[in-house]
Amino acid sequence: MINMNKKILITIGILGIFLFSAFLFTFKCQGKVIPFETVSKGKRLGYLNNETMQPMYTILTNKNELKSFLNKFGAHAKEIINFSEEDFKEYVLICAYFGYASSTRHKIKIKKIIKKNEIVDVVIQFRVPKYGEEQLTNPYHIVKVKRNYFEPGKYIFVFEDTTGKELNRVEIKFQKTSEKE
Repeated sequence: MINMNKKILITIGILGIFLFSAFLFTFKCQGKVIPFETVSKGKRLGYLNNETMQPMYTILTNKNELKSFLNKFGAHAKEIINFSEEDFKEYVLICAYFGYASSTRHKIKIKKIIKKNEIVDVVIQFRVPKYGEEQLTNPYHIVKVKRNYFEPGKYIFVFEDTTGKELNRVEIKFQKTSEKE
């Protein structure tokens, strides 16, 4: 009788350890959801020179990168966002730009940011209507994320749609806050 009870307890213990390990593995694989705030969102960021105006996904870590990014879109884009070098000490910007769209009903939205060790998934939601209107737009969404979510090191930001299809990858190296990026 005592042998049978020991076997049952050992079996329950092993099963418990297995279930707990599976839970931890699943939790670790899912990653940590990173909160963010919208800095700017709209229907018209501006047009990328005279190129095909394809979607663009990028990370901006300092004022010079922001200026260079906005210069690609013309004068209107420079009026949209005012982010100082001081702001960049605490935040990074994540940008999703839809590209040329023939309707005001096209939309783009950053839905979720998930950090899995050195991989950061940025989930993008699109709204593409079946029939367009005459007005040309190029929707965008720019969010800010606190730098303290990223320890010094290299990260790969994977932009993907809500079905998991990869749209773009951007590699960023975060340095200590005392170092200049």
